[in-house]
Amino acid sequence: MEKKVYELKMEKKVYETELFLCEIIDGVAFFKFKINEALTLENSIKMVKDRLDFFEGKEYPILIELQNVKYASKEARIYMNTEGLRGMKAGALISESVTAKIFFNLFLSFGNLPIPAKVFINKEDAIKWLRNFI
Repeated sequence: MEKKVYELKMEKKVYETELFLCEIIDGVAFFKFKINEALTLENSIKMVKDRLDFFEGKEYPILIELQNVKYASKEARIYMNTEGLRGMKAGALISESVTAKIFFNLFLSFGNLPIPAKVFINKEDAIKWLRNFI
């Protein structure tokens, strides 16, 4: 039996602020909130601006980990579901809570978002789904 050796190239860029960590790995962006408090309009605007600067005019499918966000103000939610979607080809939200997953899926079904979006409990399933949008 012939043996094959595969060389895997991983392209990775990392950007970190006091509010978030964002990595782009092989065409997929991974976004993790670092704040352990309420998501406000002010920090939402700053995060979106910084993320768009990091994306350098490109669009990426993005995996967003929600576990550190305890609450989001109404203004922050509206902003993140409009301006906050800029630079995204698709969005996968990760939540370990089944209740939160049900809530987010209900929200997504009524949200009329301009990009494909889905909620996952399993990170690997989310990445597999996002790879369809590279």
